[in-house]
Amino acid sequence: MRAPLRAIDAFSALLAQEYGAGLDEIGHDYLARVRSSAQHMAHLIDGLLKLAWVTHRELGTDVIDLSMLATSICRQLQQNGPERRVSVTIQPAVTGRGDPVLLKNVLENLLGNAWKFTSGTTEPHIAFGADEQGFFVRDNGAGFDMATPTRNGTPTISPSW
Repeated sequence: MRAPLRAIDAFSALLAQEYGAGLDEIGHDYLARVRSSAQHMAHLIDGLLKLAWVTHRELGTDVIDLSMLATSICRQLQQNGPERRVSVTIQPAVTGRGDPVLLKNVLENLLGNAWKFTSGTTEPHIAFGADEQGFFVRDNGAGFDMATPTRNGTPTISPSW
């Protein structure tokens, strides 16, 4: 499944590089959308493969330093998006017991979503910590405010900080 997506992405990049001068703004936008969609689909495939792999092995019950894991993930997000300035607060010494691979996947998804949905915020902030209910990831980006009434059963979107 990955090979056709890599080909779409690679040929789109070549098309932009070799023939980009002949394209107008709309053509460049279309190519950017093709590349973005191919890359997004590749990430979805990777996620499905990770999930399939996890279901074929015994789950671990290790004690994991979630604060250290969250720090590592946030550093990677910053390296992948160096133009973004995001304030991150990570509560020290948060630990949990569980499968290391699954816990890493959960934190990558939660922190990655927080990173993505704070992109339109002027002073983005992401917090990781724990309380009496368990660990949490909070951000001040777009999200669902569960305290706000719903419209037709759908939560309204507002800052979640």
